[in-house]
Amino acid sequence: MDPTTQADPGDSSAGSPGHTSPRTAAKPTLRAQIAENPLAGFFGAVVVALLVSMLATTNIRINRIEDRVDAGFAAQDAKLDELDAKFDEMNLKLTALIAKLNATDDVDAAVEGRLIEKEGSSTVEGGPEDQAVGRGR
Repeated sequence: MDPTTQADPGDSSAGSPGHTSPRTAAKPTLRAQIAENPLAGFFGAVVVALLVSMLATTNIRINRIEDRVDAGFAAQDAKLDELDAKFDEMNLKLTALIAKLNATDDVDAAVEGRLIEKEGSSTVEGGPEDQAVGRGR
């Protein structure tokens, strides 16, 4: 018989009743392993402490980031409020200027594309192309 195909006598379950194989031997418990090697217990405690510390500081870091984002939004809101105030101020000045000059007819004419001549109070119709042709005559 070939020795490589022969069954291992230690693997058979029909072995002697008092003999235990190394595979079925009981593993030592975690307490027993720590008692045998205190350095493993120390490193285990350090790892647990680092994990707890990391979890606690992650929450603190997230709060800091939220505070920075909130501050950025507050700054943007302040800039937008400032721009809105300037826009309102310019709108009021423009309205007051138009009312003071009583230029509503001129503004309406400009919107419609007409020019008003002040001297003879005649109105010239058409756009800038028509007016350039009219001057050339």
